[in-house]
Amino acid sequence: MSSILIFLFACTSDPATSGDDPSPNSDDVDTGPFYGPDVQCGDDTVAPGSVEGLIRWPYVQNITQDGATVAWGVPDGATASLEVGRDGIYETVAAADVMDLPYTDDGQTMRLFHARVDGLEAGEQYCYQVRVDDLILASGLKLRTVPASADAPVKMFVMGDFGSGSEAQRQLAQVMAAHADGVHLWLTTGDNAYGSGTYREFQDNVFDVYKALFTQIPVYPTPGNHDYKTEQAQPYLDNFFLPEDAWRDDHKERYYTLDYGPMRYFGLDSESPLQLVRDDDEQSEPLWVNAKLAETDKPWKIAAFHRPYYSGQPERGPDVFVNIHLMPLFDQYGLDMALTGHNHMYERFAPMTDKAPDPNGTTWIVTGGGGQSLYEIGEAEHQVAVHQAHHFMILEINGCLLRGRAIGLGDVVLDEFEIDRCSDE
Repeated sequence: MSSILIFLFACTSDPATSGDDPSPNSDDVDTGPFYGPDVQCGDDTVAPGSVEGLIRWPYVQNITQDGATVAWGVPDGATASLEVGRDGIYETVAAADVMDLPYTDDGQTMRLFHARVDGLEAGEQYCYQVRVDDLILASGLKLRTVPASADAPVKMFVMGDFGSGSEAQRQLAQVMAAHADGVHLWLTTGDNAYGSGTYREFQDNVFDVYKALFTQIPVYPTPGNHDYKTEQAQPYLDNFFLPEDAWRDDHKERYYTLDYGPMRYFGLDSESPLQLVRDDDEQSEPLWVNAKLAETDKPWKIAAFHRPYYSGQPERGPDVFVNIHLMPLFDQYGLDMALTGHNHMYERFAPMTDKAPDPNGTTWIVTGGGGQSLYEIGEAEHQVAVHQAHHFMILEINGCLLRGRAIGLGDVVLDEFEIDRCSDE
């Protein structure tokens, strides 16, 4: 990918918002000692939904301490470039990688550009804008890189089973917008686009719904069974630009890791790569998970994937492949939290090790209420919180303390909890 060194400038106004699009709260993020100040990006802002000429609004992907990827979609035949900077001074980043992707049922295509920006400063915020056919069609947008310190706090959205296009999904997006200030990452637990993970469903039910939020919060999805229904999740792979640290080329972006502050995050694939593991496969996902868990010294280890082991949904028992391939590794290396979806509800279980309660074990959560129709809930052993409700989660890690909330429609807090590792230090 093409890249350019971006120098630090000083910067000027928050992105305007328009229409009914859910838009990020414009309050300053928590700067603290680990993050640079919230920048201002100029008076002439063009906010999501306010102009024609962009089929897909810019979205941030794969942030690192010194870079980020930005992608956006334009009409077939259009040219486009990304500009990044501060203080109203922008450098152009040539978008070297372009894909022509369908986005309607009748085969209309858009040009999906993506550009990699390198040479940024850790933990700093930057302004960016997109130029299409020599016109600036998106401006006043912001991205922030990964902080350098392992002590930096991190705030995350978590959501699963969401991209249905339902009214509940759209209402929940509005609630998320009210909580978006200072959110650094967005994790998903699969089934991102219903009903079959098609190109059009990703466009209509994901990128259109969250276009304002995606301009500044990098999303780190995991695939679910519905995403796999179209070409073995090819639309999912084409639309997201994720870390490529899987061992096998055909598994890249299906599962990956991200280090952010005190956390190592594992975005896993509980579909084809996990279900087709062979004993003689030396590049399997479980062996990769083992190596990635063994090598990290991060105090917090969190995994997200689609199919749960623990759940009270009466018609869906524990996933056998998760049980066989992943749970022993989570127990061995002390995974702190397993975030799952698949069952359209919210459930939190007591921390578990070797299928028994353990205050230092893995906290299992089913968060599959992002927008699709809800499921019946049954009781399950060690279930400590359960709600048949559309919801998303906010997770915050600050030092040795993790706080979590499940938030439903109407901004109702469904569940709150803490995991305190301070006594371990």
